[in-house]
Amino acid sequence: QWLSAVSAACLLGLSLPAAVTGTVSAEAAGAPAEEETAASTAALTEYYRYAAAHTSVLPAAEALELPLQQMAGNSGEAAAPYLGKEAVRLENGDFAEWTVTVPQDALYTLAVDYAAEAGNGQDLKLSLQIDGVTPFKSASSVSLKRIWRDATDILQDSLGNDLVPKQQEVFAWQSVCLTDDSGYMSDPYRLCFSAGEHTVRLTCEGGTFYVSGI
Repeated sequence: QWLSAVSAACLLGLSLPAAVTGTVSAEAAGAPAEEETAASTAALTEYYRYAAAHTSVLPAAEALELPLQQMAGNSGEAAAPYLGKEAVRLENGDFAEWTVTVPQDALYTLAVDYAAEAGNGQDLKLSLQIDGVTPFKSASSVSLKRIWRDATDILQDSLGNDLVPKQQEVFAWQSVCLTDDSGYMSDPYRLCFSAGEHTVRLTCEGGTFYVSGI
C-alpha cells in the first residue's frame, strides 16, 4: 500500500550469514536441488553487496504512499474494482509503473498492496525495476504469497492419526514488503533512492493478481 520507511538498525552493520559466504563444490552443483540452492545463495550474495554499497545512506524519515491514482502507466487492463478496491489486473508479462519524487537520499522498503486471482495455487511472482534497472538479481523474481485456510476440521484415520485438513484459498487484499524467499533472510529488501524523481516498475512474472498501490 505504500513505500515504507525502515528503522535505523535495519541495514547498518549488516553481515553475511555463513550460508551466503560459503562456497559450493563441483559435486554439489550436479544435483538440481543443490543447483537451485546455489543460485539462490548467489542471488542473495548480490543483494548483500548492494546493501553494503549503501550503508552510509540513512533510512527515510517518512513513508511515501503511491496509490493507484498516481500510477504513471501499465501494460495490463484498465483499472477496475476487485474485492472492494480499484486495482489493475496483471498477468504474466504485464507491468504497473509509478513515478515518485524522493526528498533526499534514503533507504526504503517496498510494500505491495495486492490480491490474488484464482489460479494453480502456486506463489505469485513479480520483478522489480527502479529507473529501468533491476537493482540486484533476486529482485527479478520475488514471491507474493496466497492466503490459505483449513477447509475442514482436523480428521483422523482408522488408527487415530490426525490428517492434514484440505486447504481452501482465501481471496483478500494483502500489503506485503518485498523480501527474499530463499530462507536465508527474513528482513525486507532495503532499496536505496537518491533525491529526485524515480520510476518504480512491478512486472508480473507468474500467476495473475491485482495491484492497488505501493
